Amino acid sequence: MSFYTVGKVAKMSGVSKRTLHHYHDIGLLVPEGCSESGYRLYSSQNLLVLQQILLYRQCGMPLSEIKLLVTNSAEEHVALLTNQQERLNQQIIMHQSQLRTLQKTINRLKGDNMAITDNELYEGFGEKAEIIRQEALDKYGSDVEKVEKHIKSKGRENWMDSKKEGELIAKELSLLVNLTADDESVQKLVIRQLRWLESFYPVSQERFRGLADLYVDDSKFKDFYDKHANGTAKLLSEAMLYFADINEWNHTNQD
Repeated sequence: MSFYTVGKVAKMSGVSKRTLHHYHDIGLLVPEGCSESGYRLYSSQNLLVLQQILLYRQCGMPLSEIKLLVTNSAEEHVALLTNQQERLNQQIIMHQSQLRTLQKTINRLKGDNMAITDNELYEGFGEKAEIIRQEALDKYGSDVEKVEKHIKSKGRENWMDSKKEGELIAKELSLLVNLTADDESVQKLVIRQLRWLESFYPVSQERFRGLADLYVDDSKFKDFYDKHANGTAKLLSEAMLYFADINEWNHTNQD
């Protein structure tokens, strides 16, 4: 059997002699024996135990628990490792949250959060984006510019969240094309659609009805919704008109 001095083990493992002495003193890593001169001698089995200790230390486990791990039964070993796993999962969640916060801060400092281009506002319509914007400007003029300004003022992060919500509504509605406009599931999505629209501009009953017609009369908007499933735009339009017919209109939005 091969034996290694404390100096040799320290060099191989990167652990200082002082730490190895400490592990010995607390009974965590007891050398296999001593030389005639009184020097500690470590066996190959000691090295395997040291490897386990270093692994657990990297996981943030205290020495008191590591000592139990290297001496306890397999069942007790599993219980301690499970506790450590839960602890690490909590740390991962915390670090992920910290990373998101850091990224938001970096984006703000770089100015990325405010740098929304006109193309990005309409990119969901692909090559038709600029055509849609120009048609909107020709028809509604300064109202469109106010909406664009409002969106840009809320920053890139909020805009990305808004885009995601619009896509989710369309996708979820596409799964209900076999239902009627008055179905409860469909109407719940209409309410989400209204709230989504109100995040951009005030939505009067007249404007809501106008949008309902636009989604089927304008091929660009119809294609945008029907890309998920044929009939999505028609169902959304009919459901919006039904909603407007049966509800008193008191929906307003921020300036």
